[in-house]
Amino acid sequence: MLKKQDFSKPKYFFLIALACLLAGCWITTYEIVGNSRSVTYGGVVGDKDLSEAYKQAAIHCSRFSRVAELSNTDSEDNIATFRCVE
Repeated sequence: MLKKQDFSKPKYFFLIALACLLAGCWITTYEIVGNSRSVTYGGVVGDKDLSEAYKQAAIHCSRFSRVAELSNTDSEDNIATFRCVE
């Protein structure tokens, strides 16, 4: 006979919380706002994040048959803005 698992124990809470935190580490940049002319990403802290934001901006701009070009970065707010140019 199988025993019923008790997930109220602290070790299960810790494992679930750890899994959620680790899953969040995979997503570093996120789109704040975007249209056919520009797109802005948040969570841009270092060069690796800027490269990821550029890749995402290239995908975004390609939807409008345009290419991404870095327009502005703000290290205080950790954002990067890209223009979609023809």
